[in-house]
Amino acid sequence: MLNPEEQKQIIQSNRAAFEALALRWRNPKTGDTEFNLGEAVLNMICDYCCPPGSSISLLRHEISKWLAEANEEDRKAPLAPITEDIPSHIRAKFKDFLTGPDSYPDFWYWNDDKWGWVLSLRDAREDIDGIGEVTIIPLENGHLFNYHILPEEDHNEWLLKIEIYDPPSYLKIPVIRIPVKGSLQEAKRKVDLLLGTDTPPLPFTTN
Repeated sequence: MLNPEEQKQIIQSNRAAFEALALRWRNPKTGDTEFNLGEAVLNMICDYCCPPGSSISLLRHEISKWLAEANEEDRKAPLAPITEDIPSHIRAKFKDFLTGPDSYPDFWYWNDDKWGWVLSLRDAREDIDGIGEVTIIPLENGHLFNYHILPEEDHNEWLLKIEIYDPPSYLKIPVIRIPVKGSLQEAKRKVDLLLGTDTPPLPFTTN
């Protein structure tokens, strides 16, 4: 496994090569290149991925929409309430959430899409499986990682994200984001305290 600095250098090198290729992309109809990097990247992706006979403009619209939504989520992510901001009735509801044989997966696992450790939750009181999940996400200076680099074992900055889905007539619980300073195991311990139970062991490995 490469160390974080080596990973970062490779990611930066890959990105530079991709951007250089995008700026050399030429419009098949006019032969022109695109000087705007963002447009050049989008043009190249759409040109490569769009099946023959399909609408490139529709694909551009969907990709642009997805990128806008992803950027908005990243922008909001660092704005996390501290533990004391959680209303008492929601704190009490957290005690109903359990993990175990009736929640799947019933263990912490690394999720590349969320870039963090995820644990599925069930509502034991109302007997609802998969009611939500809690994610432990590595942070860097209060923000999400700029690059998808695996944190080292001594990493000490995390974001707890608790997301509870809302089936009809269920208590409305907003997404809770709690920054934590300390080791990964200390972040897990914060989850245990919020849920009032010992969650499964959390190994450092992402494999």
